Amino acid sequence: MNGITFVLLALITSTLSPLFSKSVLKPTTAQDSMAYAVISFLLTSVYAIGFYFLTSFHVQDFMILSNPYVLLLLLLDIVIWALGSCFYYPPYKHLPISETTITLSLQGVFALLFGLLLFHTETFHILRLLGGALVIFSVAIVSQEKGKWKFNKFTLLFLVATLLFGMGTVVDNTIIAHKFFSSVVFLMIFNFGITAFFIALFRPQTVKKLHTIYKDRKAALAVILGSFTNGLSFFFVYNAYKLHIVASQAQLLLATQTVFVVLLGVVVFKEKGSLRKKLFAGVIAMIGIYLVS
Repeated sequence: MNGITFVLLALITSTLSPLFSKSVLKPTTAQDSMAYAVISFLLTSVYAIGFYFLTSFHVQDFMILSNPYVLLLLLLDIVIWALGSCFYYPPYKHLPISETTITLSLQGVFALLFGLLLFHTETFHILRLLGGALVIFSVAIVSQEKGKWKFNKFTLLFLVATLLFGMGTVVDNTIIAHKFFSSVVFLMIFNFGITAFFIALFRPQTVKKLHTIYKDRKAALAVILGSFTNGLSFFFVYNAYKLHIVASQAQLLLATQTVFVVLLGVVVFKEKGSLRKKLFAGVIAMIGIYLVS
């Protein structure tokens, strides 16, 4: 398979994942969003460990960890994803999925900027700049209500998370492009398993709330299915990176799910507020995504 095919497979699984998580992470539910994140990441790591040892175990993957440069990149990657998750999951519970999906399209724009300015993995073109501006404009559309900005602490936290995730995808891309590991699954073990422990380190109160997820049957089923589909999404994206798809291109192609998820938000979660505006913003975001990618 080529890189674009892997991204399209990731597009399908990444669309399913938030439907499972949002089914239990709502303002009206008792489930703790950070507890959901920790259990979801640990489960994804368990899936990755099983797959790795069954299909692609190589001793040299562990030996390369003695390289200070590799270890530093890996640690940077883990810290970025852990911090991003701490900013992402608390507001995720309180924001409509139709809005969070449009805002997340900025992840590809941030990946483009970090790739251009810090990691030099991206190339500049005026159309990419125009596309990035359109994506930002689409986020601005859903951030207004009756002519006023409706930025609150949840929106701002989510924007910070999106920025960190954009940086994280570029670091992922850099690690995989250097082919340090024999399998992308090895990176997933660390990016999910160790990240879960860092989240608990940054938010120690989360440990006391894990029971809100695993003691509830609906929440437990949602986290099992959500972590599996999310893990598949990362597996496909990482394989796309391995085939020379850059982070911004992959993330922006994934963001083409915006209109579809806005409609799912209406059908599944009854998010009917400002539907036309959200659909318009979703279309604008998709045009911007096309220009950037």
